[in-house]
Amino acid sequence: GTYSSALWLYGAMKILVKPIRGLIHEGAGGVACIIPEAKPLWLVGRATDEELFIWSAWEILGTDLASFQRVSALLPCGLAVLGIFYPHGAVTQLHSRLPALRLSASEEDGVLHGQVAGTEVRDWKVAQPSDLLIRASLEVSLPPTEAVSTLKSMIRDARQLHFRFPGSTLLPTLSDLRSLAVGPTVSVVPNGKEVVVEVFSEDFGASGCSNFLDFTSSVPLTQRMDFAAYVPQNAPVAKMAEELVEAAVQQLNILLAAQDSLGDDRNLSVRCFLPELLGHAVCLRGTEDRSVRQELHRLLRLPEEPLLVPDAALALPGQALARASGKPMNPHAECGLQPAWWKGGETTQRAFVRGLYEYNHYMQ
Repeated sequence: GTYSSALWLYGAMKILVKPIRGLIHEGAGGVACIIPEAKPLWLVGRATDEELFIWSAWEILGTDLASFQRVSALLPCGLAVLGIFYPHGAVTQLHSRLPALRLSASEEDGVLHGQVAGTEVRDWKVAQPSDLLIRASLEVSLPPTEAVSTLKSMIRDARQLHFRFPGSTLLPTLSDLRSLAVGPTVSVVPNGKEVVVEVFSEDFGASGCSNFLDFTSSVPLTQRMDFAAYVPQNAPVAKMAEELVEAAVQQLNILLAAQDSLGDDRNLSVRCFLPELLGHAVCLRGTEDRSVRQELHRLLRLPEEPLLVPDAALALPGQALARASGKPMNPHAECGLQPAWWKGGETTQRAFVRGLYEYNHYMQ
């Protein structure tokens, strides 16, 4: 994907990494250091001509190539598997199709160093990403007997989608936005890191499937399909729409590849999640199934907390969260953190879950 050409330009790039739970922390002078118990992990992040930035680390499950493909399929556009971390001295014989980035740590001081296309790189600095998450969602109807042909038609028609950006009443297509001298004004959510876009279609797919037109054939299966991308903070609106189209096509192709599941409405919906411990969005299918969630928790290195249940997914564009009641949100910043006074024993089952909380008080 997007990382291959950028890695060859490392000499002119910023080499950055964010703190990653169980792997990387900030040492003296902002230098990235490795936690001693770290094991081999995939490195996920964003590469441009200006910088290489590691955002998260994922478990390596199964064979290296199959695991690499599995991780890649869950990432929003703009993020990619950039390489692999391995303990110092470990032997790595990876498939030739895998990325050229290899990271390890010095035995003496734990300082992170790596190889980019075989060239040693030691100057890794800790920082926080500034990229903007953009996301959207479609409800698609898939007739059981025509699911494959319908998905192919949707892929073909994806560039005809209409976008309504927050703060705007316009419904331009991608080609409309490219032709506008000045695009619509975009409102960013209060945290300054996300733009939620509503997406519409006049005739999505040859059979007329759409997120606002009813499908009249026999028993269509309505599926939620979230898609997301990361773009620079100053990206123009046309660039945002372009990335969303690419993200929608990516998700549709993933569904098309899962042809053996196309008649099962329990496994087709794709939801966007933003686990705080991971640090970026992921697009996940099948989270209604507990066994699927358990595997995803292993892959994403998440604790045993209800972080990936369907109700924990990000809210649909223009809608509130699944269980929102309108009460004040997150009045206490420390919610979800284990308190200092906690006295639970070793056998106590516990979960301190960070996320969005409503303020509920007795007699209110």
